[in-house]
Amino acid sequence: VKKQLIIIGYTFISREYWGTVYNRNLKDLMTNYAFQFVNIIHFHVGETNYRSQKAVEKLGVPKVSVRHLPTKTL
Repeated sequence: VKKQLIIIGYTFISREYWGTVYNRNLKDLMTNYAFQFVNIIHFHVGETNYRSQKAVEKLGVPKVSVRHLPTKTL
């Protein structure tokens, strides 16, 4: 079976909906749709974005790794 992958990086919803059923439903809709086309989904969440880490954990997604990306200075 060929592994096909998508990375979900950011979802933007109004702050009033953070931590609500709407946020959960949005992520459920995205993942259910994506799994029609791929068999692996990675969530890219900032290392210090604890609120988003907790939201992804509630989906049952395990934390796999922490990667430090190179930064670009101007």
